[in-house]
Amino acid sequence: MNTIPFFTNTNRILQGKYAKFFHTASYLTKKSDQFDSISSENDFQSLMDKCGYAKRQKFVMHRGEWNSLGRKIPKSYLDAIGVDIHTLSFTLELDREEFDKVLNTPFSPEYATIRILPGIYQSIPLPEGITEEEAIEVMQLYVKEKNLRCFINLPEIKSIRFEPDGHVSIYHFPPVIQESKHWMIPSEYVQIP
Repeated sequence: MNTIPFFTNTNRILQGKYAKFFHTASYLTKKSDQFDSISSENDFQSLMDKCGYAKRQKFVMHRGEWNSLGRKIPKSYLDAIGVDIHTLSFTLELDREEFDKVLNTPFSPEYATIRILPGIYQSIPLPEGITEEEAIEVMQLYVKEKNLRCFINLPEIKSIRFEPDGHVSIYHFPPVIQESKHWMIPSEYVQIP
């Protein structure tokens, strides 16, 4: 993996501080901040116009969500703040490499969350030091016995979901961006067969 001091901080990963789009969000924020530091009110209004916004407060809110990849991003915004598509691809590659590294790290879940009723959930502790595979076996038996839905989450990395019949579905949350004609759309999850 190539390293660039601005983007790379392996200590962050080793300390368990994984963030799904860390490098890409850092890049977008840096580009956006540079725009703010040199822009005048007219430039800011021009940026809003290019993105199709008339209300400043709404634009500022959406801009923060774009920079953190919390919502789909208009390509007009990326162009306006000077995002280089090759650098963006590089930051996504760094994010995917980090995701793969974290995904392959042994996971010892501390609790599972059961669905008692629609909208009502309860966390139940799992035995200390239990492996992911052991937790899956335990929860499969539990949901069959109690006829409940349940899940075990590893935030921003994966979710293991259990149906009352014991069926298990695993969802990964890789840092992927889909591209359309006018948008860059951050992925939410990918189901693993």
